[in-house]
Amino acid sequence: MSIFSSLLGWGKENISSVSPEIDLNSFSVDNSTLNQPVSSDDKFYEYFLRQEVLNLPKEGLEIGVKDKVLDYVVITLESFKGKLLFNGANLELTSKPFPEAIESLFGEPYWTDNSDGEKILFYEYNHGLIELQFEFSDGEHLSHITFMKNGVLSAAEQRRLYHVHKPWPPEDDQDK
Repeated sequence: MSIFSSLLGWGKENISSVSPEIDLNSFSVDNSTLNQPVSSDDKFYEYFLRQEVLNLPKEGLEIGVKDKVLDYVVITLESFKGKLLFNGANLELTSKPFPEAIESLFGEPYWTDNSDGEKILFYEYNHGLIELQFEFSDGEHLSHITFMKNGVLSAAEQRRLYHVHKPWPPEDDQDK
């Protein structure tokens, strides 16, 4: 980072405490929505003019852009400092929710992967253009939430590796 960038406040250290509001219904971080240009109103806008990945492990957050468009968000619940929303209400998630608790809120996942002691619930929206994942690293306790455009299961090879046998794009779409 240049001295000029640092003086203007464009450095990563100036956004290390973002405490974002993340909506799992609209797939947004603060004022930026997945698959849309990053909002100039957001704290991290200037950072994304020069970088494509903002990784803040102490905040439990990684945000990625591609061509200045919000591409993905990864939340690590253990250290996440922001606010989660779903259907306009605060979503109080800790590592304790079991997969059944997530399914009671979000419905039946498009696909569930159980391998290597992990469990990942895959939710597909907009005919597979948006993917929401809930990862249970020990099979029971929620550790990560990820949403992304053109997710993992959008690639035929990944569906084969995950042994997905459902039609693609999802016929019984969970459009929002």
